[in-house]
Amino acid sequence: MPVGKWTFDNPVIAKELRGRMRGPRAYWMLLFYLLLLSIATLISYYAWWRTHSSSLEFGGATSSFTAGRDFYMVLFVVQACLIALISPALTSGAISIEREQRTLEMLQCTTLKPRSLVAGKLVASLSYVVLLLTSSIPLISICFLLGGVSPEEVGGAYLMLICDAFFFGSVALCWSVYAANTVTSVIFSYLTLIVFFVLSLPSAIAGMSSGASQHWMSSLNPVGALSASGTEAWYALHAPSWLLAVLVNGGLALLACWLGVHRLEDEGSRRTLGLRCYVFALIAGLLIIVDGGILGMLTNGNGDRAAFLAFAGVSALLLFLPTLVTGDYRDFDQHSGAPPRRWLTFDLRDAFRTASLRSVFPTAVVTGVVASVASMIAWAIWLKSAPTGMQQIAHQPVFPVAMIVPILALTITTCVFVAAMGLFLSVLLRNRWGALCLTYVAIFLVMAAPAISYAGLNTEDAARVAHDPGIYLMYLTPLTAVLDFAEMQTSNAHMEVGAYLPLYGSGFVWGITSVAYLLLAAALTAISRRIYSRRAAGETVAAAKAEARAQAEKAAKTTAAA
Repeated sequence: MPVGKWTFDNPVIAKELRGRMRGPRAYWMLLFYLLLLSIATLISYYAWWRTHSSSLEFGGATSSFTAGRDFYMVLFVVQACLIALISPALTSGAISIEREQRTLEMLQCTTLKPRSLVAGKLVASLSYVVLLLTSSIPLISICFLLGGVSPEEVGGAYLMLICDAFFFGSVALCWSVYAANTVTSVIFSYLTLIVFFVLSLPSAIAGMSSGASQHWMSSLNPVGALSASGTEAWYALHAPSWLLAVLVNGGLALLACWLGVHRLEDEGSRRTLGLRCYVFALIAGLLIIVDGGILGMLTNGNGDRAAFLAFAGVSALLLFLPTLVTGDYRDFDQHSGAPPRRWLTFDLRDAFRTASLRSVFPTAVVTGVVASVASMIAWAIWLKSAPTGMQQIAHQPVFPVAMIVPILALTITTCVFVAAMGLFLSVLLRNRWGALCLTYVAIFLVMAAPAISYAGLNTEDAARVAHDPGIYLMYLTPLTAVLDFAEMQTSNAHMEVGAYLPLYGSGFVWGITSVAYLLLAAALTAISRRIYSRRAAGETVAAAKAEARAQAEKAAKTTAAA
């Protein structure tokens, strides 16, 4: 389909824009938007005037010069918060309302493709957000009159707000496609975006207060749009802050849109190969971008910190993998009696060919390999671009070969263990969304909770809990293996409690952790198969009884008629 057919010549866009602008709601929202910005400007002006009046004899000229920048920061922070609240509200009910009003089936029966439907809903909502941002330009012009702000800064901030609106709207639209009703879509949309907003807010605040060049991903959060015109340390380079944020937010937004299109397509015409390839490419790209930002801040060449970053993919995968290894219980064909011979598939090609719950382990292995390769590439780029740092510790200009096996083993086994947890919870709960939420909780309890409980102990506390059996749970967190391998390269002490763990400091804790993950994954898989077998057998017996009862009733009716 030509580009114009699903963008400029899209009937959904025309219908949505007409319906939105013909009612009074759009104009009332525009009024309140500008009213809030005006109130924020007045409050900021009053605060500035109080400060300026009290210190007029010391620095009145300097204070008036900084007034424009103060107004600029206040206006854009308020706009960032408003965009974060408004964008999900515009798209979180776009598809679910069509489903509730029984009009979605009519749209699917037309020649309109699912991608045209998603693009039309998203572009119409994004156009209204652009209208809101455009209406604030007269207020921003006050900052130019007072000075302290350049047009490049304002343009970069507006660009990032539009990108953030696109990201927030895409996530809410994806939930609108998957949720059963609008209320559920709104709740999940705001929960997802609140988590993203809170997690990325510290980096945005640090970027505004200390300068973006000393931090990474400072523009990822809408509040950090103020530092979009600055630069960030990325490997040995200084990349534009807005570029890195656009790549991350844009990639996640496109993934959300693709998931929505994939869900709306007919069962027989779904294209899993392209979506899975994009997911794996996105994981690799995000790891390279994020690792490059953190590595760029390492100016003293600490080998222990670089070793920790080499395993950064293990932590990053915990955000993506549960969505790939949880699914519907119906994937196992419940009414087939005993479990089929191929209850699970172990062909790596199935990670690209199907999104079924049967292929969780091939998906986990491929994801682990992709993340490991991405982490190695990130570290190798940094080693080559910073020869005065890590090369003096590793004594070689390329990626250390000794790191390849630990990275692959730990990352892949971690993915397999997470996949086993997702499989177990999917079979046990028979609900994908419940299994997804509990998988995240299980990951935190098994992998993060021991590190939080024991890793921060000092020498006295570690001696006190040396005989605590719970200390051996430290083997289940990847952090222990990462720090253990780092100690093999440096003589620094990373974790006092590690002195009381057997084999800690030898560089082989990654092997213990990998074996523990594999054993737990095998146990969870066996339990899942047993639960499925009993449940499938019970459903088969129930189906046979229902069929026999139906035949008996039919025979009784035939006899009575005769």
